[in-house]
Order: sequence, then structure tokens, then C-alpha cells
Amino acid sequence: MISVSGGWALDYKMFSNVSINILFEISLRDVNRLLTEILKINVQLTNESISLLEEVTQKQAQLSEDAIFDIPGTLQITFIHNDPDLTIPVPPFNLLRSHSCLPTHYDKIAYSLT
Repeated sequence: MISVSGGWALDYKMFSNVSINILFEISLRDVNRLLTEILKINVQLTNESISLLEEVTQKQAQLSEDAIFDIPGTLQITFIHNDPDLTIPVPPFNLLRSHSCLPTHYDKIAYSLT
């Protein structure tokens, strides 16, 4: 929905299978398209989010074409379901010290835990 609206996803963080946080950037002129795309897929936005998007759209309409610029945004999605938490195994610290690209303080932590 972000790319369809003309935006770019810059980064994301997934918190188990419960939540995802997406950082994005979008042209001010495309914020209304983003709102339309979000509502098309039946995502439930908070009243505060809808008000903010509508306010940005109204202010954008008052600006000249020369004043249009990219703005950052964050989309926090909470998945509502009955599935158990997704468990992602993390390798033990002693495996980390074999990677020379890691900062020295990781090596010290790994050695102190082994």
C-alpha cells in the first residue's frame, strides 16, 4: 500500500507475529492516496491517525506545487489473531565472536558468557 501510493518503505522491524513497525517516506502530494489505499484493504486506523492524515491532506491542498516535499512516516501495525507468539531462535553469544565484523565489545560479552 505504501509503494502503490508513491511512497518508499525505508525500514521495518517485526516484533514476533504480533506487530510490525514500518518506516517510510512519501511525497506530501501522495498522502491522500496513502489514506485511500489503507482504507481499501480494510485496515482499522485509530481516530487520531485518520484525523492526522486528513489534516495533512487539507494542508497539502493549500500549498503551491513548488512547496511539495517528501515527508517521513511510521506505520505501526498490530495483528489481532489467536496464533501463538512466533519464536525466532537467537544464536548463542559464543558464535558471535567468530565474526570479525562485530565490534570488540561483543567479543568481550561473548567471552564473559562462555
